[in-house]
Amino acid sequence: MIMLFIIFSKECMAYIGSKIYNTIIVEDKTSDFYINDFANIFTEQQKQEMMLKATELNDTYNGVQVVVSIVETLKGNKIEDYACSMYDQYKIGKNSMGVLILVSTTDKEVKVEIGEKLQKTITNSVSNRIQSSVVTEYLKTDDLPQAIVLAQSEIIDEIKQNVSADWQEIDKKNYNIFMIVFIIIFGGGTAFCAYLCFSKEKD
Repeated sequence: MIMLFIIFSKECMAYIGSKIYNTIIVEDKTSDFYINDFANIFTEQQKQEMMLKATELNDTYNGVQVVVSIVETLKGNKIEDYACSMYDQYKIGKNSMGVLILVSTTDKEVKVEIGEKLQKTITNSVSNRIQSSVVTEYLKTDDLPQAIVLAQSEIIDEIKQNVSADWQEIDKKNYNIFMIVFIIIFGGGTAFCAYLCFSKEKD
């Protein structure tokens, strides 16, 4: 029961958190979805290159998605809140298996937002490293678009190295095992309590 309460509490907090984030108005996703260049910094060739990698990942890895969004300004919001709101509103990744690379050109900030289910693979240390690499590459070459192209490629490589293409089937098997154990423990406990009650009544 305690475990169920903890799980329920986490779900409630996540729901409340998402409602708070979703009060931030962000740009509507473009028809490209994977590349939302609201600041017009990419060349057509760069867009095509990134689109090809993103769509190939989605198709091969059963809905795992990496989305790039470039905005001119965060409109006075914290980039962490802006990224959370955009991630939720764009519904990135099947079962929250997604990544958002958000860059604000005016605010000069970068945020790599990782979907909850993918955080086991792309940890905070990995996302921070990739964020830093964008800034470092940009400062070194003064070429922000190419720095973002490299960041997208780095994240996709990280996913391919650590996520199985049939991750959803593995999740289903793990869930089924969990449910069987849950039923055995709680179902068995209920049956045992009923037996004790019945025994007392007979006495």
